Amino acid sequence: MNEDLKNKIIKDLEKSGFGAEMLVLKILNSLGWRVEAGKCYFDKDENKSREIDIYAYYSAHLKVNNKFCVSNFLHICAEVKKSEQPWIVFRNYPHPYFQSCAWNNLIDCINLPTENFNLVEYITKHSLLAIKGWEGSGIHHAFKDPNTPSRWYPAFIAACKACEEYYERNKLDGNKTTSNILEEPTEWNFFQPLVILDGTLVTAELTDSGDIHIEEVDSAPFRFEYNTKNYTRGNYRVDLVTMSGLKNYIKTIMHRQNNINIGIKNYAPYAFKKESGM
Repeated sequence: MNEDLKNKIIKDLEKSGFGAEMLVLKILNSLGWRVEAGKCYFDKDENKSREIDIYAYYSAHLKVNNKFCVSNFLHICAEVKKSEQPWIVFRNYPHPYFQSCAWNNLIDCINLPTENFNLVEYITKHSLLAIKGWEGSGIHHAFKDPNTPSRWYPAFIAACKACEEYYERNKLDGNKTTSNILEEPTEWNFFQPLVILDGTLVTAELTDSGDIHIEEVDSAPFRFEYNTKNYTRGNYRVDLVTMSGLKNYIKTIMHRQNNINIGIKNYAPYAFKKESGM
């Protein structure tokens, strides 16, 4: 291949955003994730197959005597968007009653050693909402031609629909709680809708004096509302992260996954008594 053609291909890939997808693959692979690009999901609204940019999962299991007693899978369905213009997120500080980021996520599990509500603090810890203390409320695409369709909204929808698809594919059937995870191992699936921005992300909020405060950030949590006759969940916890912040974000949600295992372990001391010296 001659150099001129090679350079043209590289420029075309960069312009298309495919280079950003390759970088996402590289980052996830480096952290031990199983990752695939261009996975298909079935869009129930459109009644046809569509493509999600990135599907990935990470497993964090617990064993006793070389036998799995907790199988914990964290799944990501992500859309990657390249933008020359900044995306501006409007900051919202919801009442503490509405700041939950636990069982209102896409979670499916069986054979928990305790009731769901006892694991809320473990699920919430290391969530982007808990870390930030605020959530996004809409996005403005700065300097965009008014006639150009918004790109963030369909990206959020695609990530949510893909997560619903993989949620259904991995649906677990069995008891929700058990008195002995050694005999009935816990299985856990967490599905995270994610949008990755290859560009600049800033937040905007009104100060007490009425001025607009602008700040560049590398991530933002959202409570994203979407509801049709085919998708009735109503709202989703969607995370938005920049390419530059992606690696740290992935490490953070891996900490979150590990903290969920800690919660399960704490409610099943009989299974791990040898490790704790009991």
